[in-house]
Amino acid sequence: MLKLEESLEGEKFDFISCIGNTFSIFSPEERNLILNQMYKLLNVRGKMFFQVVNYLSHTNETEWFYKPNILRSSSDEIQYTVRIMKWKELKEKITMYVLKAQQESKKGDNFILYQKKTEFYVLKSNYFKEFTDKVKGELSIFGDYEKSEFNEKMSKDLVAIITKK
Repeated sequence: MLKLEESLEGEKFDFISCIGNTFSIFSPEERNLILNQMYKLLNVRGKMFFQVVNYLSHTNETEWFYKPNILRSSSDEIQYTVRIMKWKELKEKITMYVLKAQQESKKGDNFILYQKKTEFYVLKSNYFKEFTDKVKGELSIFGDYEKSEFNEKMSKDLVAIITKK
């Protein structure tokens, strides 16, 4: 979050959303409702800041791993988590499988396995372009918090700044 604060120093926003992949769980219809409601709440010349994962940087892969990690919980048990991402529909929808093995107790040899499956709708820069065209707003697209140029195939993030006219 410090990077965000440093890169946006001196700027004012009515709304900031840095939720990685969470906004992607909503269907396109649900996203439209959410964005429309948020846009209506903006002040004149108010700004919305969105940061989401750019899944399109993985279009050359059929599946990939996302931040596997091992850690100790607050009660000292070992946890291992891996996220496996697979294209359900290329450039449109992704399925994420989360596998987590957690030690039953601090001194135990038994592990509990958790599994979870989530689907994401891929957010693209043209989605934000179409939205701002519809509401007659202004749009700036970047590849990260530092406002680097967005590259669909290379940028890890998609940052959209929408300004109400």
